[in-house]
Amino acid sequence: MRKKNCDRRLFEQVNRNLRSLLVIINSLVIINCGGVVFVGNPDDETEETNNQSVVNLQFSSDIPSSNGLNLQNVDLGNGVSIESARLNLGRIHLKKDRVISDEEKEFEDYITQKKLDQELENIEQEKLEQAKLEKIELQYDELIAKADSEEKKILLEEEEKIKKSESEKSLAELKAAKEQEIEAIENEQNDSLKWKDSYLYDMLAQNIKPDIPTAILPSNDYERLEFKLVPSRSTTENLDIINNSADLTGSVEINGSAIPFRLQIRQEVNFSLKGEGKLQILPGANFNLVVSFHIRNWFAGVDFSSAIISSRGSIKIDPVNNPEIYHEILNNIIQSTGFGEDKNKDGKLDDNESVGSGEEQVKDAQKALLYRYKKHLMPGYSK
Repeated sequence: MRKKNCDRRLFEQVNRNLRSLLVIINSLVIINCGGVVFVGNPDDETEETNNQSVVNLQFSSDIPSSNGLNLQNVDLGNGVSIESARLNLGRIHLKKDRVISDEEKEFEDYITQKKLDQELENIEQEKLEQAKLEKIELQYDELIAKADSEEKKILLEEEEKIKKSESEKSLAELKAAKEQEIEAIENEQNDSLKWKDSYLYDMLAQNIKPDIPTAILPSNDYERLEFKLVPSRSTTENLDIINNSADLTGSVEINGSAIPFRLQIRQEVNFSLKGEGKLQILPGANFNLVVSFHIRNWFAGVDFSSAIISSRGSIKIDPVNNPEIYHEILNNIIQSTGFGEDKNKDGKLDDNESVGSGEEQVKDAQKALLYRYKKHLMPGYSK
């Protein structure tokens, strides 16, 4: 019995460690099935204008239309409601399947290694910055607990917010310089990345800033759409999402009480959406491409009963705090995101318009996790 318990504890510990490692790897490496590469190989540059199409890109969600109003609270069911939900999106492109050349493979490996080196270096910086933030929080936990009025508490919370912002700004400036170096290399090598900038998508207000420009793409059948959640590095605006690629606040009902929570994704996360269908973009077409987030599925099956509640009575969800819940929600976000052509031009992705989602990506990631687990426990194991 003791050996079985020991094996179980070992399995759980290894599984947690591998999950953390997988987040780093998944944020760096786009799962490459069938030799998929960027659209726009050198031959595309010689294609005539009449073999190209205008593509209009937009993002949508299954939140009811706000009619221009900023919704304050949306009930998602299962005791979960959200007050705000913002995503920082970037590096968006469509892909078609073709054989990858040795030169392109070498370049992809080079970029992956550069990002891995940067991420490993950022881990230590992130730990130091996280320690600073935790120190600030602990300091203000005590001060707020001792505050003798609500006004004093509000003033202390504002003071804490300013101190945290200063720490986040210094980290953002440091990371931005390194990320721009890698982006410049990617942009120079590959001119098919039509939407290179980052866009802040407010799901409740249902708006995106800045406006997404139209793009000219070669007419073709496209099997895959890829984009990223990218941490915001702006030190002048949207400071409440600085160093986060996604920020969501709301409440969840636990034992009859509504407990506030905040979900923060602080790293880059790849989305590789694919299905059995294809996007057929015809020559000269004015094509409406839509990416849809099904936020009502984000919390499906998530058990909050074991969540650790902070001293201020709220739940933090990030890679450090409540990591099991964090990974479960992140998988739900990826696999429930879909894309397709908005044929009826209603700004939404209907079931008959969807051609792919992130389900395959999550399945492949889970297979990779299982493989790494078996390799860890059974030396010499191979697929």
